[in-house]
Amino acid sequence: MGFEFFKIRASEIGEVLRVQERAHAEFYQEKAESFISKIEISPDTCFGAFLGDRLIGYGISFPWFKDKVVNLDCSLNSIGEKPEILYIHDIAVDPDFRGLGIAKDLLDLMCHEATLLELSLLTLVAVAGSNTYWARHGFMRTECKVEGYGSGAMEMILTLK
Repeated sequence: MGFEFFKIRASEIGEVLRVQERAHAEFYQEKAESFISKIEISPDTCFGAFLGDRLIGYGISFPWFKDKVVNLDCSLNSIGEKPEILYIHDIAVDPDFRGLGIAKDLLDLMCHEATLLELSLLTLVAVAGSNTYWARHGFMRTECKVEGYGSGAMEMILTLK
């Protein structure tokens, strides 16, 4: 299969919501406005994986601040001055296309953009037992308290080399 990766645009929000609905439990579903705000504040760090014209996965990230977790389904107005990390808000892959390395490719794109932004740390909130997946990619648990993401949620951090 020939996947292509492009920077995602706010105009593709319908496809983002479709993938989100297929990929995540209802508890983690976010509104269009939440995604759009994140894409618009950092369009260079948000990516889509496409098979032809069909979005089959996405990664939403933005420059942010260490140990400052972003709540689920919240809209952001700006990044603020001197961000410290690249915050991975969500990576989702349509279940029909899991196991093909798409999430890893999206992560690699985000790592590349973090380097261009001179950010050497990436953080995310691991939910629903996904911490083992992220640990395989070098993420380590932090001591930051995480609320609003369900039981077992934890912030994890990756230091780029």
